[in-house]
Amino acid sequence: AISGVAYTSECFPCKPGTYTSKPGSALCAPCPENSYSNKGATVCSQCDGEKYAEIGSGSCKPRPPCNATDYFYTHTPCDANGQTQLMYKWSEPKICSENVEGAVKLPASGEKITCPPCNPGFFKNNMSNCQPCPYGSYSNGTDCVQCPAGTEPMVGFEYKWWNTMPRNMKSSVLSREYSSSGRETAWEVAGEYVYTTPGDLDSDYQMLTLTVPGYRLPQSVAKDTENTEMSRITFVFETQCSADCTLHFMAGYGERANTVLEHWSGSRERQSYTYIINSNATVSFTWAFQRTGDYTTERKYSSDFAKLYSIHISNAIDGVASECRH
Repeated sequence: AISGVAYTSECFPCKPGTYTSKPGSALCAPCPENSYSNKGATVCSQCDGEKYAEIGSGSCKPRPPCNATDYFYTHTPCDANGQTQLMYKWSEPKICSENVEGAVKLPASGEKITCPPCNPGFFKNNMSNCQPCPYGSYSNGTDCVQCPAGTEPMVGFEYKWWNTMPRNMKSSVLSREYSSSGRETAWEVAGEYVYTTPGDLDSDYQMLTLTVPGYRLPQSVAKDTENTEMSRITFVFETQCSADCTLHFMAGYGERANTVLEHWSGSRERQSYTYIINSNATVSFTWAFQRTGDYTTERKYSSDFAKLYSIHISNAIDGVASECRH
């Protein structure tokens, strides 16, 4: 005879902040932002207009008054007259309220200012857009000049003016927690630098990636068999933090193989860092800024930031030149 206990299964109600519309479901889904649920809910309820909730909340909270850390600024591309507009935007998802006492309003956008120069190796076309100089020529950001006979262009990328994000750079957000804001941009251009904008969560990683197709030594250097340096990348940065922020600098050796080369914690005055590249296997570089390593649903440190003032990488394939050498 076989004896034992028959298999039994007990269902538990969904906890507050989650729901399921299917009786007996094995999983409960978190409520979307600006909604909440009680224990055992089959649907989530929307918060009132002046209240908000993070993803997976069991209740709504009053919206705090908006302040200067709840918005950021960026620039539009240059127009045909060589001008750019200063644009202000609310950080998403927008939690604060403009209607409560003490709240600030979003500054007016549209102020026109003169566009910064083009970066070295580029020139302005008839539409005031910066275009790369043809190979064999160089520029200081104005007109392209043919390299003199017997010289070759020293190609690479040198970014020190930030009116638009360079084509080989991309900004993104890496979040450890639920996020439905759809926010993809973490760094914004601001003329003389590119900087981190207020994020969804203070524990998010705000990523900025520079992609490089490869490196090629100048002919004069390639003849030196003892030289092992393929390229070097130098950048100038600054961080300002009120918590335990960290700026990571990583090298990519594939789509997902990133290695941390260096990191800086806390506030750092404007300074320069250089990394020597010895292999064509290095295909990207990433700066990742995190305001705090502690998870919090509050934006306590929105005013903390990282800035990159300039990036210079030498001997890059598909690069442009600011000078020519024998």
